Amino acid sequence: MLSVTRDLDSTRYFFNGSIGHTVANGNVSSNGGPSHTWIGARRAAGDRFFHGSIDDIGIWNRALTEEEILGLYNAEPPISGCTEPSTCNFDTEATSDDGSCIPSG
Repeated sequence: MLSVTRDLDSTRYFFNGSIGHTVANGNVSSNGGPSHTWIGARRAAGDRFFHGSIDDIGIWNRALTEEEILGLYNAEPPISGCTEPSTCNFDTEATSDDGSCIPSG
């Protein structure tokens, strides 16, 4: 798992829930205006693209703490299924509703 946070002072890179590298933001270029964020591509110097799979992307409006990133890394993955107890196909182990619920009756 790769996580990246950026605040006023630094950009921090986390690998599998642990901090691996920190860069002072003075070393990170910014045009000072609106810019695009690209995931899986480097849109400069010849447009390089990632060839592979990217899964579970989350974007927050603030830099997460080390504890929050470690919590995300250690969290159990969701189990899809019907989470509505009043339906005929309720799944007691499901933690994320997948839209498959069938009303009883």
